Amino acid sequence: MNASLVSPLDVSHTDSAVGDRLIVRPATADDFERYLPVVLGLVTQGSYSSLRVDTVRARGAIGRWLVDHHRFIRVAEFDDRPAGVLVGYVGEQWFSTDLTGHDTFLFVAPEYRGLGIGKALANAFIDWCRSMGAALVFLSSSTGMTPEATRAIYEGAGLRRVGPIYMKELKDV
Repeated sequence: MNASLVSPLDVSHTDSAVGDRLIVRPATADDFERYLPVVLGLVTQGSYSSLRVDTVRARGAIGRWLVDHHRFIRVAEFDDRPAGVLVGYVGEQWFSTDLTGHDTFLFVAPEYRGLGIGKALANAFIDWCRSMGAALVFLSSSTGMTPEATRAIYEGAGLRRVGPIYMKELKDV
């Protein structure tokens, strides 16, 4: 692993026994195949499970995101194994030139939940948004998976709840 790509992890965000086993770092093009099963866990569970998965489309989107400096893509490795991913971005609001940060998705593989990986990824995203000049950061959940754990991650990272998300399926796939 290229040492320049490793982001230092503030172990205050995780259990001290976990800190030396967890690395949160920027994703690279080489990570796609290793992390695909982790990312597919997001779309094959919860509210997105009725949608068809197109890995060619996913590969193209991730490839574009990797070179977009307004995009954040970090992977979490636990004992050198893929454990989680957070993708997000900063951009202007339609009504303001102020920048805001938004997640595209945060997913931690089920076998690694409860170890502080989600909180470490969320904190890395918040720090990145701050460095990009964002005035606000929004993290959300539209999957319906583990709502209490998601709430704990976000509140533990200093966010407050500002509203719900509603969904309606419009077709059978």
